[in-house]
Amino acid sequence: MKVTMARRDRTRQTLAERNWRLTARIIIVAALLLEVQGPRFGADLRFNVAIFAALAYFLLLHRIRSVIRNLHVTFKWPVIALFGYCIWALGSAGWSAIPGESMLQAGLLFLALVLAVSYADIPPLHMAREYARVATLVAGASWLMLLLTPSLAVVPDVTWRLNGVMGHEQRLALVVGAGIIVWVSLRVAGHQVFTNTARDNLALILLIVTLLATQTRANTVFVAIVVGAVLYARVHAAFKVVLIIGVIGLVAWVTINFTSIMSLLDREGSNLETLTGRTSIWQGALGMIPDRFWQGYGFGSFFSPLTAHFFSSYVAPHAHNTWINAAFETGVIGAVLLSLFLLGGLFAGRANRSNRYAWPVVLFVMLCGTMGVVFGGKLSTLWVIVTVMVAQAAWSAKAPRTVPEADSRDLLTARTGTSLQGSRRGNQERRRTGRGN
Repeated sequence: MKVTMARRDRTRQTLAERNWRLTARIIIVAALLLEVQGPRFGADLRFNVAIFAALAYFLLLHRIRSVIRNLHVTFKWPVIALFGYCIWALGSAGWSAIPGESMLQAGLLFLALVLAVSYADIPPLHMAREYARVATLVAGASWLMLLLTPSLAVVPDVTWRLNGVMGHEQRLALVVGAGIIVWVSLRVAGHQVFTNTARDNLALILLIVTLLATQTRANTVFVAIVVGAVLYARVHAAFKVVLIIGVIGLVAWVTINFTSIMSLLDREGSNLETLTGRTSIWQGALGMIPDRFWQGYGFGSFFSPLTAHFFSSYVAPHAHNTWINAAFETGVIGAVLLSLFLLGGLFAGRANRSNRYAWPVVLFVMLCGTMGVVFGGKLSTLWVIVTVMVAQAAWSAKAPRTVPEADSRDLLTARTGTSLQGSRRGNQERRRTGRGN
């Protein structure tokens, strides 16, 4: 009888793990479809957005009960801050310069948030592992695309830069950069992306080579910073001293050789003095923010005639800075709510280590937010991934502190062990009662 129950529990555990892995994979692929190269309607990725919305609705209908059961996560810190930001973004359609666009883009944010909350009970380990695997596939597909259709896989610029299946070198750098960070976080926690160690190491090499091929200078530096932070948080105290000394030495070397380094980093066709035009965008946006200081110009309104005067023949898609973009579109109120969510994402679930994979990615998107937009603008791939990870950390925070990580094996084993212990106690009580009678 006990053997049969144990087998049944193992079968149930295996099925649950497979279901979690498959679900995580679908969510990640759906998020990627927001930004991969694909058919366009006009200048926007409307076709990709339609596919994402269809997959999101399918996933929600598949687990309609979980949508209701996990609603409490919406009101847990820091998800409640993002919930408030989404409400404010949707409300901005009332005063937006382009209300239809604001309503559409804010609606997509809400859809992604509900999706994240509905699947917040997926163990963080499965989400992290599947993301690293999918990021590796994206990197491999990008190099394959270079062989098959080089004109689409490389930026048509004076500098050779790989954009692969993501259609833009910055998007590809964000995806593979986050993949590197998750890979390191998994390895530090004692897990692997792939069961085969050689294959696992090759995946990391492929991700690094792909990141370098994008020639995204800031994102590459940010990946190195976050990886260093992950290692620093987990290594022995003596090694932390070595890391600190190494960082001090590196800073001193960069300071001494700053001019030579900047000349090496400079790309043909780019302008480091203006950060490739970013400073012009920041100046223009900051000059307009005071006129709509509290409420902003409406969510999704940056890429519109409002900012057409920044350049003579180019309209910037966003402010190339998370907080400037958020303040421009949703005012200081929206920027504060978004900042609270991101800062909260660094610490949510720290008590039981449920955010060991979330906080490094949150830190990465915050650093990238100084030079680009992941949060604070329209829905993107990492917006979905980070929101799901933070929601999982918030959901897992209710787990007992004695459980080091809310992965499927720990939780299901704990439940199985409890049930077996209960049955053993019941048998012992019945035996004592029988003897007493």
